[in-house]
Parts: sequence; structure tokens; C-alpha cells
Amino acid sequence: MTYLAERDVQDIFHCRTQLEVLAARWAVERGSDVELLSLSEFLEESERAHSQGDLLKMTEANSQFHSGLYRCAHSDWLAATIEPLRSQTLRMRILIADKVVQPNYPEGHRQLYSALIARDTEGAERIARDHVAEDLKVVMRHLSALRPKSTIGWGPLGGRARSAQSRQFGAQ
Repeated sequence: MTYLAERDVQDIFHCRTQLEVLAARWAVERGSDVELLSLSEFLEESERAHSQGDLLKMTEANSQFHSGLYRCAHSDWLAATIEPLRSQTLRMRILIADKVVQPNYPEGHRQLYSALIARDTEGAERIARDHVAEDLKVVMRHLSALRPKSTIGWGPLGGRARSAQSRQFGAQ
């Protein structure tokens, strides 16, 4: 199995941040009231799963929330561009799920939903940016679970030498 370097993980999340902010903006501008209101079902499922301690079900509901957000943005290009990034971050979250003790429920989705319903473009963009940044912090805290124990050589800027082996996440 090969692993992503810390810089790769950060790059993925930084790219995703820009696209999530755009998705939030376009969802406010392009999404219908009915489409935006339909996101509540994923919030409720996610909150229910969290209260039951089912982190995988919570992760799936959160994933559906993001997919719904992209549909509200009405851009096939955006969805096609962001999905590979999101699938990588989702995969990271699943791999570290057993390392994370019952986390606090992330309020980002509820806050984003409220901003979308209020048609608050700036608020939705800020919340989307903060939400992905928080997700990055969680992954970075548990990054050691995503690399072999023998990996050493972290440099002074937090990166490590990049090898062909470190470029692909989870490939066999």
C-alpha cells in the first residue's frame, strides 16, 4: 500500500476548499428553495447517526449532504471536478474513523444549511471554507494512521521528501 505525503493531503484539502466555496455560492444563487430545503434530510440522518455513535452512517449522510449541495449548484463541471477530491477526503476520514473517539458533532453542515436557506452568499462561503479547514485539521491530527510506522524524515516546514510511493493515497 502507498500513502499520501502531508503536502499531498494539504493540497487536496486546499483545492477542495476553493471548490466547496464555489459550490456554496452557486447553490445560493442557482438552487431552488425546494432543492435547498431537501438538504435537511441528510442533516437529520447525520445527527441521528452521530447520536447513536454510528460514525460510518454519519459520514455517509454527510457525504450525501455535499452531493446535494453540488446538485443545488447546477454545474456538471463543478460536480465532476470536486468529486475526486471529495472522495479522497472521504476515504481519509473512513481510514481514521476508528482512531477518532466519538467526535463532537460538526456544526458546519447545520450552519451552512442555514446560510443557504437564508440566501446568505457570504455566510455560506465563509462556513464552507471553515468547514473544510476543520476537516483538514482532523485529518492532519490523525495523519499518522494514514502512513506506515516506518515513515520518518519530516522536514522543518512540516513536509517530507515526496516519492512516487507517497503520491497516491491507498493504492495497492
